[in-house]
Amino acid sequence: TFPVSHDFRGIEDELREIAVSVHSTVHTLETQSTDLLRYHERWSSLFSETGLAIALVDDAYDFLERNDVFRQFFGDRNLYEINQLFTETGRRLFREALDGVTEHGTSAQFILHLKGEHVRFLNMKIIPLKRGEALTYYLILEDETERVERERKVDRLVRFDMATNLYNEYGFVQAWAKQDIDGAFVVIKLNDFHHLVDWYDATYADLLMTEFARHVEDRLAKYAQHLFGRYRDDTLMLYVKGFAAADEHELMELFPTELLINGKRQTVHVQIGATHTTPNYTDCLFEATKALQHAKETRTPFVWYDASILAQLQWAALIEQALPDAISKGQITVAYQPQVELKTGKVVGAEALARWHHPEIGHVPPNEFIRIAERSDQILWLSHSILDQVIDQLVTWRQTPFAEISLSYNLSAHSVDPSIVAKLRDQIEAYPWLPDRLKIELTESADIMSHTGELDRLEDIADLGYCLSIDDFGTGYASFEAIWHLPIQEVKIDRMYVSGKAKDSTSFLRAVSRFASEQKLTSLAEGIETEEDLNRILAEGVELGQGYYYAPALQADAFESWVHEKTGHRE
Repeated sequence: TFPVSHDFRGIEDELREIAVSVHSTVHTLETQSTDLLRYHERWSSLFSETGLAIALVDDAYDFLERNDVFRQFFGDRNLYEINQLFTETGRRLFREALDGVTEHGTSAQFILHLKGEHVRFLNMKIIPLKRGEALTYYLILEDETERVERERKVDRLVRFDMATNLYNEYGFVQAWAKQDIDGAFVVIKLNDFHHLVDWYDATYADLLMTEFARHVEDRLAKYAQHLFGRYRDDTLMLYVKGFAAADEHELMELFPTELLINGKRQTVHVQIGATHTTPNYTDCLFEATKALQHAKETRTPFVWYDASILAQLQWAALIEQALPDAISKGQITVAYQPQVELKTGKVVGAEALARWHHPEIGHVPPNEFIRIAERSDQILWLSHSILDQVIDQLVTWRQTPFAEISLSYNLSAHSVDPSIVAKLRDQIEAYPWLPDRLKIELTESADIMSHTGELDRLEDIADLGYCLSIDDFGTGYASFEAIWHLPIQEVKIDRMYVSGKAKDSTSFLRAVSRFASEQKLTSLAEGIETEEDLNRILAEGVELGQGYYYAPALQADAFESWVHEKTGHRE
């Protein structure tokens, strides 16, 4: 039985606390239920409405759920089967990512390359989700193929030459930085490139460059480590591991000398500068381009860089700086090498040759300062100076026993300028006899024949009555071709056939002599050094000659004295 009176306040307080606790628990459960509902709705929406491929995987790597986009990629394949669709690198990345997520509980993201009929790139993100004691994973994939292809195109534009598919300089440098550099660095200039642009168009020239590069790449296949790129429009660059100066012949064999372009056989002329590599690309480029510059200036096909080349280039720079002053002050003078009628020994003319003695530098070889003048665009100024001196000398001799002497003036492809034609025309007004005493000797006929404008100007000179002579006849097709395109009156046989390495080829001398006779051309042999040379060319019917057998090039007063001595004439 209960006592008559009892204090229930403690029980009431305890029941009240229980009620509050129950209410709080119910509220918490209701809140969690709402959150779970929102969470479920959010992920359900993500599964169904997003363009992402999403799947839920348990800790045994079995699929719990996957959306339609995921099925479009992989169908109902299990995770192992999906893994086999990736490349070997992709499978490794996927495995390492799963291991990292499991171990650290953090998400992972990476790009996978999906094999198949159409290459695709997938951006995959793995997000861990703890469910009680169980760990599940969300796999979220986005198709990045368009972005990757777009970036690849941009990358190709940045790093590759579009015409040849070779590295451009930026791409070459990027690849260089990843190499263990030890070998030869080479720059290769295609000499005909700009001529082809002029003759045909830039597309044809690029086609030549592309075909040339393809042949080189085929021949490079046997060398495991190399880099090949396009440095400039007409210049390529190449690194080959392990090559040195002793391998020059093997390097030259990499470069074709003839190609078939649009069914047309095209000869390819290259000049090459090479250097032994250091890891610094800039240093290698400097040395190789200096070697190439030296090859161009000396007209040699292949030059290896060494310290002497830099000294020679510095010398050339000194000459280039001194040239304008030398021309304006008359330091560059003219010397005259006698030209003789071989049968009689009569002096009938002379070749005018430029000479320079600098007051500080000393004697400067003519082949050097003329080459530098051509390169630095001072050749026309020099040509005018020499022409003025030659004409002045003919005028000086006009009322002397030397009035019948003809002088040959060398005119190169760089100097066939309208101003030269105008000067020759204007001088006839003052000296109507000038065309009978001044011969125009065409040097570098190959370059002259490649430009129709120069041919037209030479026609104009011939129409004025001046005699046109071809220098170095027999050294190339162009000198023969010039005879058919220009009113040539004299052929000057190259010294190679007179006293050089082909001097025993008397059949050529005979053929030229006969050809000249048939075409009513005068034949002249240069480079007669010995009496044996003289007898040989005389026997083949050559008419005129010059060379050290008679005399070197002489200043005007020395030339006069030599002629007087030879003829026994004194005044």
